[in-house]
Amino acid sequence: MKLRLIRYIVSEILPGLFLGIGAFIFVLLMFQVLRLMEFFLIHGVSFNQLFQILWSLSISFIPALLPMATLFSVVLAFSRFSNDSESVAMISLGISPNQLLIPILSLGFILSVISSYTSFQLAPNGNRQSEIIMHELSQTKITSTIKENAFTESFSNLVIFTYKADSKTGLLEKVFIFDEQSSEVPLTIVAQSGQISQSEKPTSGGLWLKLINGDIHRQEKVHTKINFGELDVKLMDSKKHQANIEKSPISWTLEDIKKKLANPESLTPKELKIVQTEYHKRFALGTTCFILSFLGFTLGFNPNRRIKTNGFVLSLILIVGYWLLLVTFENLAHTEKIPPLLGAWIPNIIYMGLGFWRYLNLKK
Repeated sequence: MKLRLIRYIVSEILPGLFLGIGAFIFVLLMFQVLRLMEFFLIHGVSFNQLFQILWSLSISFIPALLPMATLFSVVLAFSRFSNDSESVAMISLGISPNQLLIPILSLGFILSVISSYTSFQLAPNGNRQSEIIMHELSQTKITSTIKENAFTESFSNLVIFTYKADSKTGLLEKVFIFDEQSSEVPLTIVAQSGQISQSEKPTSGGLWLKLINGDIHRQEKVHTKINFGELDVKLMDSKKHQANIEKSPISWTLEDIKKKLANPESLTPKELKIVQTEYHKRFALGTTCFILSFLGFTLGFNPNRRIKTNGFVLSLILIVGYWLLLVTFENLAHTEKIPPLLGAWIPNIIYMGLGFWRYLNLKK
């Protein structure tokens, strides 16, 4: 009887869990659609690259959406039990709330283990992969800033004019450049064509424009003209290029965080608080599935047949409330108004307290 009951409860929760994961991934990805469509329509990004970005982002969302889906599925399942009077039937058969809680907490524990692993390893790697791909694609966007028959000043100490520009290939035709980068006297460069490319060499890394068949003009007391077959002009400095792909906090793995905490003297006080908060937040997120599964049971289970509940609306309110609390206290920890440990754990403490309060009311 107990095994059959456990199978029945789990079979009611799992569809809601997978539905919640899919729905929340879809909603979170919608925030990236406009940016991705711009890459696809304007810069000719392939479907394979788009799929890689979407897959990497989906993996990076798991620590955030798994607790949301857990709460959603548990509240939805037990709200249906209550609205269909199945909760009343279970109580009349001598099944106590404690017995019903065992499979819920077991499932919550399993999901917490999965969430912990994804929070420290899988999700950071997924987010890092999406950062790298998006950065590489953003390099193609730089070429689109160079407009045909218009002066472009998007690059440091350079003014570029071209009659034709292909944003997909980076090919320019009939190029005019006013260069103030490397000389006290500005240079005027005219070329028949040019090709924008990215160099991977350590000594020359960055974004470059290779000019073909042109002249360099330098006007001091006398006018100097130099003909060239090929000339490389730097558009983006390699140091800036490297800074653009630096890991963001959500891309830090557990090893990255430990390395930073092992050398606190290399960090500013604000950076140290961010690292400490991120460290505690990862552990807090790892237990969130367990806490929200417990809270979801206490909110969804109702042995009173006269009281009907709307599990969908209730779970959405709780999900929004949890993330508002998490973001608020995380920002307070970053600004040193509260300790990082409290900033990461206060939302869990609040929701665990709410769950215990509801559980004590169920037993009355």
